Amino acid sequence: MAGYEAPTMEARCQDLVEMLDEGSCRLDMGQYVDHVRNLSAGAIATFEGTTRDHFDGRRVVELRYEAYGSMARRRLEAILREARAAHKLCWLAVAHRLRTVPDGEAIAIVAAVRSGSERRWLGLAALVHGGEGTRG
Repeated sequence: MAGYEAPTMEARCQDLVEMLDEGSCRLDMGQYVDHVRNLSAGAIATFEGTTRDHFDGRRVVELRYEAYGSMARRRLEAILREARAAHKLCWLAVAHRLRTVPDGEAIAIVAAVRSGSERRWLGLAALVHGGEGTRG
């Protein structure tokens, strides 16, 4: 088609970044997976951080998170830009709860899409989950 220019990677990519206050309901992994789902990529890597019920031999009832909202949001957006550049990611979503999070509930969720080989996906999943990469 004459005069058609394909959108740049940045123009096509729309991140979902949410900082949710105590009044918000529990985080729903499905919402973030749906945001990043794309037919041009074959897999979705996810991470869910939860409040555990014990730490260092002591019982945990809840965690409380505070943040300067606009600053925290800018930092999350910067982290997504860094991840996009380093790992050729496009569709990204991140959510983090603020205030009180009872034990067993999700504190943070990350979902990302990258097309590529299974080996690359194993490496990306390890990065999202805090590992060192993949063997082979």
